[in-house]
Amino acid sequence: MQNFMQMRENKRKENKYVCVGLDVNYNSIPKETIAFLRKESKIQFGANGPLIKAFNLKIIEATKDVAAAYK
Repeated sequence: MQNFMQMRENKRKENKYVCVGLDVNYNSIPKETIAFLRKESKIQFGANGPLIKAFNLKIIEATKDVAAAYK
C-alpha cells in the first residue's frame, strides 16, 4: 500500500492532485491516538464527535502543504 507522500508524488507526475478523505470511522482511530487527543484537547470520554473533529484537524494540519482538497 502506498503512503500519502508516494501517492501525492505519483499523482503530481500525472499532473493530478490529491484529495484527502476525512470520513473517519471512530473505531479505526488507534487507541493511542485517541488517548493523546483526549489528553491534548481535554475531550471528555464518550464525546466522540469532538474527538473525530480533533483527529481530522490533525490530519489537515499534517497535510495542508501537500493536499489540493479535503472531502
